[in-house]
Amino acid sequence: YQLPCNIFDKRFINNGSISRLHNNKKEIQIRSIFLQGMILKNQYQLPKKFNKWQVVWNRYDKWLQKNQIKTLEACISFIKNQRNIDKILIGFNNESQFNLFFNQFRLKHKCYNFINFTNDENLLNPSKW
Repeated sequence: YQLPCNIFDKRFINNGSISRLHNNKKEIQIRSIFLQGMILKNQYQLPKKFNKWQVVWNRYDKWLQKNQIKTLEACISFIKNQRNIDKILIGFNNESQFNLFFNQFRLKHKCYNFINFTNDENLLNPSKW
């Protein structure tokens, strides 16, 4: 099963779907760990249509600063600390992006206290952008 999951979008963790699928011996493939790259951008790099979610990015930026963590590390740490995930599907625009991701992914990651940044389906579902 392919499910979206990222530091903003915890719907399938919170509703127990990932645990249920895992308990039923289903392979779980996580996609959209960067929310199509939007989570890696700061609020000033986002397209104007994201202005309505400025409070989400403010909350995220404050959380990053408080935990002294960069966005890429936060996204990867969140996914690596989730149980019951078998694979991660991810796309890259170039080899440099792949190398950056791979180098960060192979590091040991701390388990942070990941807060709930948003439940807004209009942000979490890219088809609604």
